[in-house]
Amino acid sequence: MNKQKKIELKVGIVSVLAVIIFILGISFVKGISVSAPKNLVKFRFDNSGGITDGSPVLVNGVRRGLVKTVENNNGTVLITADLDYVYDLRADCYARITILEVTGGKKIELYPGRSQNPFNPNNEIPGKSTADIADLIATLGSVSNDAASLVKNMDTLTQNFNYLLKDKQFIAKLDQIANNTNELTQNLNNLLKENYNTLQTTINNLSSLISDLKKAINKNEPQLNKIIVDIEEALKNTNSLLERLQNTANYADKTLTNLNEITEEVRSGNGLANRFIYDKKLSNELDSAIKSINTLLNQINQHGVNVNVRLGTRP
Repeated sequence: MNKQKKIELKVGIVSVLAVIIFILGISFVKGISVSAPKNLVKFRFDNSGGITDGSPVLVNGVRRGLVKTVENNNGTVLITADLDYVYDLRADCYARITILEVTGGKKIELYPGRSQNPFNPNNEIPGKSTADIADLIATLGSVSNDAASLVKNMDTLTQNFNYLLKDKQFIAKLDQIANNTNELTQNLNNLLKENYNTLQTTINNLSSLISDLKKAINKNEPQLNKIIVDIEEALKNTNSLLERLQNTANYADKTLTNLNEITEEVRSGNGLANRFIYDKKLSNELDSAIKSINTLLNQINQHGVNVNVRLGTRP
């Protein structure tokens, strides 16, 4: 009886262990954690990208947790996930939705970042979806028409090229161009070979000339500086002289203007100067008076002056 109980006890223990192992195996395969979630993390994506509840979350390729919820929120998708720990995440961490397997399935790949500041679990982790096979197929479908048009154009180009190759005259011209180019190249090579020494000598002479010019400039630089200073001083003096000449010219202009005004006044006025110059009657009278005075002076010189003076009485 004791033996029977021992057998039953062993069978019971084995059965319990088998059930526990079975449950743990299912949990491992499904990614279900029997322990309480330690950290709830939020992701913000433009679209879900095929992520569903229970999709895995990996950090640098290592499974860290599972997606808990996926929901639309303010025009974007808010995804929450339970992670085992977040102490190695930094403030600049980000996430991408990628393909889990070639046959299907999606995962969230979390990149921990490199910032010096740690990640705050209350903040959302930014993320974006990457193109999967379906997106690539759709893209290929959108460009298929362009690809077909490109193939047609290539076919037309090939036909035109074949037509040109069949044109013997065109081929002959190409052959002639190639021959001319080859001949030109040979002539240039021969010219360089024949004149190589001359060119080398010319280059050496130019180098020597440049060196001599540099030496001459360095040697005569003080004198050149003095000449430049003297030229600048002469230019200053010239500018001063030009200013004086300009002032003199302005003064002469003013003098001529005044003379013109005086001449105009004499010509158009009624003064004595105008009468002296333009009045013929006054001129004749003055001429007669001058003659009379001249005659009187001649008589005085010849006969003297007879003065008859009466004092105190009248004649």
